[in-house]
Amino acid sequence: MKKQPNVIQNFSKKISSGAFWITISSFSARILNTISAIILARILLPEDFGLMAISLSIISFSLGTTQTGFDSALIQKKHTAVELLNTAWTIELLRNIIVFLIIFILAP
Repeated sequence: MKKQPNVIQNFSKKISSGAFWITISSFSARILNTISAIILARILLPEDFGLMAISLSIISFSLGTTQTGFDSALIQKKHTAVELLNTAWTIELLRNIIVFLIIFILAP
């Protein structure tokens, strides 16, 4: 029975560490997106900035709707084989190439 509080403390430390890194990651991404938007707003014309926003929306929607889930599956495995990593990398590469080709062909 004495080991259970130690397990709970260990689990609590892992949760707080994970929450810390997710917060830092999210905050950093927002800062970089803001800096990118400021730089693009200074460089691009208003019409071009709108076109860039539309294109980024289409790309993120396309990538979001075609997620394979291999990244989540690999994270859940404790011992990941190199073959699984190679397969996931290859499938993600093919997915990105297919999305690129579809967007490229459909673009005016």
